[in-house]
Formats: sequence, C-alpha cells, structure tokens
Amino acid sequence: MWEHSRKAILVNRSEKQIRDWSARFDVEKAFVPEHATSWRDWAKALRIHQWSKNLLIAVPFLAGHHFHTWWQLAGILTAFLAMSLCASATYLWNDLLDTDFDRAHRTKSKRLVASGRTSVPRVLAASGSMMAAGLAGAFLLKPAFALVLVGYVIVTLSYSLHFKRVPLADIFLLAFLYLSRVIAGLVVSEAKMSFWLFSFTFLLFLSLAAVKRFVEVARTDDDGVLVPGRGYFSGDLQLLSELGTGTGIASVVVLGLYSNSEQVVALYRNPEWFWGVCLVAFYWICRTWMLTRRGEMHDDPVVFALKDRTTWCLGLIAIVCVLLARPL
Repeated sequence: MWEHSRKAILVNRSEKQIRDWSARFDVEKAFVPEHATSWRDWAKALRIHQWSKNLLIAVPFLAGHHFHTWWQLAGILTAFLAMSLCASATYLWNDLLDTDFDRAHRTKSKRLVASGRTSVPRVLAASGSMMAAGLAGAFLLKPAFALVLVGYVIVTLSYSLHFKRVPLADIFLLAFLYLSRVIAGLVVSEAKMSFWLFSFTFLLFLSLAAVKRFVEVARTDDDGVLVPGRGYFSGDLQLLSELGTGTGIASVVVLGLYSNSEQVVALYRNPEWFWGVCLVAFYWICRTWMLTRRGEMHDDPVVFALKDRTTWCLGLIAIVCVLLARPL
C-alpha cells in the first residue's frame, strides 16, 4: 500500500521509525507526541513506590527473630522482587481497565495510559513480561509461594474487574491484598502463623483501605451521585470514617494485648518497652485519620507515609523501643 502512495503521514512513531520510513517513502508529515515517555513515566505507571508494600513479606521473618538465617533472607529478597514484578503488572492492567474513569479524574488523568502517551500493545507487552518473570521466579523459589502469588493476582483482577465497585467488599479485598503479602512471607520464611500477627495486620490494613476510599469519596462534589468507578455516595463518608477509625484503634488494642502476652516475654528481655510501640501506633492512627478528615491526606496512604516526616520519626521511635526491649 505504501509503495503506491504518493505521501505518508506518520503519527505517534518513534524517531527510529520516522528515520526508517523516511528513507523508504515520501513522508509528508510526522506527528510526534508533545510529551514522549521517559523512564520516570514508566516508573510512575509501574508504581515503583508501591513496592514498599511488599516489604510486608519480611514481617514474619522479623517477628520470628530469624536474623541469622541467611537462606531465609535470600528467599525473602527473591519473593520481594517476584511479588513486586507481578504487582506492577497488575497496576498496568488496572490502568487499562480504568482508562475512561482516569481521564475524568483530577490527578489520574495524568497517568501514562490515560494521557495517551503510550500505546496499549506496549503496555500489554510490558505487563505480560513482568508477570511471566515474577511467576517464574516464584515457582523456582517455592511452589507454595507461587500459589500464593497466583491467588494474589486473581484477587487483584477480581477487584479491578468487579469488586472495586461493590461498597465495603472493596475495602475488605484491599485489606486482604495487604495481608496476602504477610502470608507470602510466612510461606517463604516457614514461620508459624500467629493469631496476633494476623489480627493486627488485617485490622490495620482495613483502616488504611478505608482511608484510601474516604479520600476518593470526599472529593465528590455532587450529593446523591455515585463516585465514578466506585460504589459509594458522598453520604457514606461518615460510615467510612467510623469503620476506619474503629479498625485502626482495634489494631492498637490487639498490639497492646500482644505486648502483655507470653510470646513477648519469650522473645524479649525487657518486654515492657514494647508498650512504646503501642503508643507510637496509636498516635499515628489518630493523626492519620485527623489529616484524612481535614482533607490533607494523599490519594494513597502509602505515598503519604513515605513522604511524611512525622511518620519517619515515629517509626524511628518504634525501632528504638524494640531495641530497648532487647530481642532474644
């Protein structure tokens, strides 16, 4: 077709493709995107900052005081990378599914897919490659971990395709996705599942999921109108606030009960210092929800925690308390 055409017009092609086609055909015009994609654009699309969530894989490793077991440490690092690759792949799939909603959003319209700065085939190729690499690494590490990772991907897809539009179910699924990282860590480290760890993490993650949804619903101006792509009305803010605050405080209560349990006495020489961790967690939960109600919370509480200086200071205080408790 091009050989018999008098002119060729190229749209959204790379510089190399433009040079190649110009040498073969009479290119009249080449439309190049105003904002070509860069590695920073892809880093944002892949949610590299969200990889910090996968550090939860190490929680069972640390809670069980497996500090001197090198093979478990190597397994944790491999599992972290495998889950991070699969998570980034699902983020790209979610962007493809949410393209229409993202284009109408104040900040999400700037995403790589929603802004049209890259093609769908390129996104599918990138996500497919990362998913394949992540699952392959998981199976090589441990088949049981690979099954957990497959379950994580299935739940993520079910959330993106349907459950994110089902009120309350979306929050519980988000909390489960956080919890699945802890479960993956248990499988890799071969540590025992603790009732305390399960209860604390699930309640805490349920509170953070409520924060995320509260921020989205609070930015809806029209009363009585569903939030685009979600199953909430603006009138549901009170429920989300009460649910998130209640589960956050409940997680601190669980942590306090754990601080007085036989497990802590067996793991620490000075277990009374562990109460300092409880106070830090209680303050952080209250502050997080205060900022959320004031409209000062980021779209993603994870991004907020990574950038918030107070959170880093509180984390340092909690680490000092754990060290003063003198782990055995």
